[in-house]
Amino acid sequence: MGPAEPSMAEVVVDTNVVAYHLLGVKKHRDLLSRLFLSDLDFVAPENLKAEILNVLWLSVRHGPLTLNEALTRLDIVERLVTRSIPITHLWASALTLAAKSQHSPYDTLFVAAAEREGTKLLTYDRRLRDAFPETAIDPGDFLASP
Repeated sequence: MGPAEPSMAEVVVDTNVVAYHLLGVKKHRDLLSRLFLSDLDFVAPENLKAEILNVLWLSVRHGPLTLNEALTRLDIVERLVTRSIPITHLWASALTLAAKSQHSPYDTLFVAAAEREGTKLLTYDRRLRDAFPETAIDPGDFLASP
């Protein structure tokens, strides 16, 4: 099965972007509010859900969230990320990217998703952006681009 036809406004979103939004990280709050209120469609590998689950669990365990607040944020993720890509559609490419870049396959799954969909990966991971400058971009730089 080949890549899906991307929406004109579809991007792959990294776990850190979604997590910072869910947690209301002050440094990124305004920008991420604009991003997630935009007309963009957000796509991610299906492992994003497990990664977000871990972020929320840690936020309950160590603060600042209560369990009920974390459960509410799970619903928010379902609304934000409009499509999940099965890992099996990405893993060969992700493994190849990881081997070539010496970067974790957990991260290269997101790069593989963006490449497969013919779009950008929005991420705050500087190392990932440096390793894949044609694909990975800072969310602020993405919003500032024409």
